[in-house]
Amino acid sequence: MTAALTAFAALALVALAEWLHARRCRRVARLAFGPSGKPREWTAFVPHARAFAAGALAWGLVTLLFMDSRARRSNEIPEGGYRHLIIALDVSPSMQLKDGAAGAQKTRMQRAAEVLLSILQRIALEQVRVSVVAFYTGAKPAVVDTFDIEVVKNILNDLPLDMAFDIGKTRLIDNIELTL
Repeated sequence: MTAALTAFAALALVALAEWLHARRCRRVARLAFGPSGKPREWTAFVPHARAFAAGALAWGLVTLLFMDSRARRSNEIPEGGYRHLIIALDVSPSMQLKDGAAGAQKTRMQRAAEVLLSILQRIALEQVRVSVVAFYTGAKPAVVDTFDIEVVKNILNDLPLDMAFDIGKTRLIDNIELTL
């Protein structure tokens, strides 16, 4: 409501200023526009456009001023502290096999990414810090305590993390113990 009133006030103020300006320009019209004393036809809408633009600008700025943004609250720690989500991600070559979904159209990694991203979209990321630990022949943290879902999407969408490990068997239990 405040933004709309501010926009209307700005529009009215600029419209009044344009009216006063047009009145003053009529006095010197022959000097400004030549012997006819009339401006070109396309300039007739300019004062209206300027008034509308000023109203739209005022509305936008007031809306942004009163908007509760996540960036403004980024330094606030939620009551009870952050919750931590650790994703243990298997990046072994077996995750590239195409049997992870019905019809074998997707790899296991693509299917795992879909499931994890659907979970991440349903949680309140302002209260959660996400860590991704990749494992294959060892365990290595890919990202630690992020709240940015785009970072996690980048890791899940075909980032070749298996290149960071030596070739060998996947030691699942050993790696889970390492991450804890």
